[in-house]
Amino acid sequence: MPTTHNAKGTGRVVHSFLTYLNHFAAWSFHAFPCNLSEDFPYTPDTTAVASLQDLACCITVQPGLKVKLTWDALNISVIAHLAANENENLIVKFMKAYSFTVIQDHTVVLGKSMYAWVPLISTASIQVKERQCDAPVGCIYYSQGTGNKMIIQYSEVTKDIKMSVLGEVKAQYAMQLKQVRKAVLKNTFAANKKNIMIKVEVIPYGA
Repeated sequence: MPTTHNAKGTGRVVHSFLTYLNHFAAWSFHAFPCNLSEDFPYTPDTTAVASLQDLACCITVQPGLKVKLTWDALNISVIAHLAANENENLIVKFMKAYSFTVIQDHTVVLGKSMYAWVPLISTASIQVKERQCDAPVGCIYYSQGTGNKMIIQYSEVTKDIKMSVLGEVKAQYAMQLKQVRKAVLKNTFAANKKNIMIKVEVIPYGA
């Protein structure tokens, strides 16, 4: 890790530290033995909870710049639109990572979504945020406040925190997302986890 003795180098040192922290967080979250929950059974609360979703607040990502998301281990690929019109500053930063492959994990507390720590440190200003409970199936968020993560929502979520809109998987791939979800959720709680990787590739304009 680099060191510095002047203010000009501070940003470089902080960036390197956060990059390391990102890699460590990805490893620690993936390696955590979630299967231990089997030793603590409980009776879930089956009380019906009213949906928080407000369709009037749902953000529709405009078609344009696209990325291909691939899970080679599952032989599944989907296409998503990036929020280049909605969050230009974030997308410009995201594009600098261009193509990357990282571990895909499933949320443990949040609900029906998956996340991946990305090789990027972004403090870009955000123009458009959306409550997760309002989001459509396939919405992709970028988390700056809880680590640099890409979050893919595959069904309704009850969490009402606002997240930065990164993009949206095209509606035609809803079934593929559920297939990925099933495999990733099972793997997250497995005693012997595998590394299910997600590959993110920017699709050139016009392709």
